[in-house]
Amino acid sequence: MPDPLHRVALVLAKADNALLPRLGAALAKQGLGCTTCTQAAQAFIHLARHDTAETGIVVAVILEAMPGLSVSALGTSLRGLPGRGALPLILVDDLARAPARALVLRPPAAAADVARLAAMPPDLWAQSAAGSPTTLPATTTAPAAGVILVVDDHPINRAMMSLQAKGVGLPIEICEDGAAAVARVAAGGVRLVLMDCQMPVMDGYAATRIIRQAESGSTGHLPIIAVTANAMAENRALCHEAGMDDFLTKPVTQEELVRVITRWLVPPLRTASVELESRFQDCPVFDPQPLHQIERIAVGRGRMLASILLADLPPFPAAVQQCIDHDDLAGLGRLAHKLKGSAGSLGAMELHLACSALELAARSQDRNACAQAIPVALEALDRLPPVLTSFIDALPKPSA
Repeated sequence: MPDPLHRVALVLAKADNALLPRLGAALAKQGLGCTTCTQAAQAFIHLARHDTAETGIVVAVILEAMPGLSVSALGTSLRGLPGRGALPLILVDDLARAPARALVLRPPAAAADVARLAAMPPDLWAQSAAGSPTTLPATTTAPAAGVILVVDDHPINRAMMSLQAKGVGLPIEICEDGAAAVARVAAGGVRLVLMDCQMPVMDGYAATRIIRQAESGSTGHLPIIAVTANAMAENRALCHEAGMDDFLTKPVTQEELVRVITRWLVPPLRTASVELESRFQDCPVFDPQPLHQIERIAVGRGRMLASILLADLPPFPAAVQQCIDHDDLAGLGRLAHKLKGSAGSLGAMELHLACSALELAARSQDRNACAQAIPVALEALDRLPPVLTSFIDALPKPSA
């Protein structure tokens, strides 16, 4: 029997899938190792790595859909990764169809049958007594053509960019990390990507490199625009090195975003004119224009985003104090970075600048600079709530 370390089945299923506890042992009996992924992003990270002499993924087994991705879409996404175009797939689903080198099993499937098929060469699947590749019609719809993909780990940034990008006139989809973005791009239909750089699971640089590797040897080129809170020259260089086409610094206005998107889409697409409001214009703490723009595009959304930012402010001082108590400069930098992005996107410019200074001091491991930047950031934070509350109260009340 082959050493299971040399041949591995990649299994995608939620943690509570009833088949999982038995499938690992069944695969071992067939001489296969088992790598279980309970999130799609984990699977993409495993497949994006090169196989080694010790481990090689020889088949992917998808037991169920994942959030935002059907079983069929998951299979397509896995095969869209560099070097994985011929990856054998076993799809456990009622409605998925079987492309080449893929087998579809109707649920419920027995662990022993799935393991036996996983260990079998795909060319022999059609001869298997346990089942054959199905030809059921696919009911999942293909991704909409011409989608703009917004990739950011912060919900406020995702909401802001999604609403701003609607002015271009194309459908908008979102991803929370780079691995999910790689999967969505691999599934097809993406026309342009707005890519954050610093994200958990997989950052924007790594995601862009994988997308560019997948394009190697083809005539296609997907525009990828970096949208980052770090405006320093070295960050621009990193973006360029990773394969990104353009660079926007947060906070981004709708005019800037639409202009850059339009520049990379040929032919130029229709843009929407946005009427700007001048109320609170002279306020040094808060610039209401970004939220007024959003309110014009989607009534009630500006109020919602302002309320989210308002709710994010009270926990910040205690979180900063905890970082100080534990001498956690890295954590302090992450706190400042997160609040900097949402504050700047929503027009809280004083807080945005103060958090930028605090983040830079923390990332530089400069304790003296942190000691000076922290009270400035906290003072800016104290001044924001009454102004933001007044802005929310001045908006038209939502209809009952």
